[in-house]
Amino acid sequence: MIKKILIFMIIIQTSLVFADKVENVEILKITPGNNNFELKLKAKSAPQGSYFYVDIVKGDVTSFDKLGLVIQKIEKKSNFILSLDIPSFSQTPSGSYYKSDSVSFFKGK
Repeated sequence: MIKKILIFMIIIQTSLVFADKVENVEILKITPGNNNFELKLKAKSAPQGSYFYVDIVKGDVTSFDKLGLVIQKIEKKSNFILSLDIPSFSQTPSGSYYKSDSVSFFKGK
């Protein structure tokens, strides 16, 4: 019994450490707030109608760089691939919410 519990705990810990790569996201909506920008996003590989939120907050030390990548995506549209690393990401259910300080933004290939 103890062996099963230890194995379960190891599996849980390793799944929490790794981030899921969400490649080539589409920006559906940007909502500015007093201390944040809320992004409504969709993964290109996600089913129709699926979306998630990332909140870029002022307290995130990399918020300026992240907003720069978002602006490039808006300007260049399909000629710019924006990808994210999100811990414990799931495409379902729609409307999942992530704070930017736990999300990595990068230019995809």
